[in-house]
This record gives sequence, structure tokens and C-alpha cells, in this order.
Amino acid sequence: MSNIVSVEIEDFGNLDNWLQEYPRKVYDMAENSGRKAGREGRKILIATSPGKNRKYAKGWSVRNKSTLAGGVDFVIHNKVKPHLVHLLEDGHVMFLFGKPTNKRVPAKPHFEPAKRKVGDLFEQYIDKGLRELD
Repeated sequence: MSNIVSVEIEDFGNLDNWLQEYPRKVYDMAENSGRKAGREGRKILIATSPGKNRKYAKGWSVRNKSTLAGGVDFVIHNKVKPHLVHLLEDGHVMFLFGKPTNKRVPAKPHFEPAKRKVGDLFEQYIDKGLRELD
């Protein structure tokens, strides 16, 4: 009587097909997670963006820059007023008729908190997607 159990590749079914499909499934799941997190980030930025007339807030957009070789890359950016993002985030010197007034406009941080939240959401979606992957 032997205590050795032998397991062969044929016991796992068609392992070659599974090994070829798995990276594509992981990539698709990561892309869907990135898209979902990007949309959530856009909603957060629309809700938290400063401004009276909301034109700046409505300009947030999510762009997909993903490539199969380069990984998953979603960019949240402001299409309408991209130059205002760093001015509002960091504050800036106040000008009056083209001359500096030696006063500063206070910062209104809204992008960095949303960026951190989106990163956390992306990690949660990736974790959930990997658990559900067959």
C-alpha cells in the first residue's frame, strides 16, 4: 500500500485554455473596476467643486487611456476649465488690472480628497473582482 497520491495535468481539464483566458479576464475586470471608480470620482468632483455658476463643476470628465500592453489607466480631468484645477487646489496670488495686490486667494482643496477616495474605491473593486473571478 502506497501513501503517494499522483495528480496529473489531465485531472484539471483543459488547463491550457484556462491559462490563456485568465490574463484577459483579469485585464477586463481591472478595466471595468477602473471605469467604475473613475465614474464615482467624477460624481464626487461634481459635488465638491467650488464655484457659483457650476460651469467648472460640470466640466469633469473621465478618459480611458488603457492599452493592453500598458495596463489600465483612466484619467479624470476638467475639459471646460483645466487651468483652474491647480489654482483652486493650491491658491494663488490675487491680481487687479494685471498687477499683483500682494494678497493670496485661499486654497479650496477638492481634487486631492477625491483622488484618494477614488484610489480606495479602485482597490475595493479590484479586490472584489479578483474574489469573484472563476
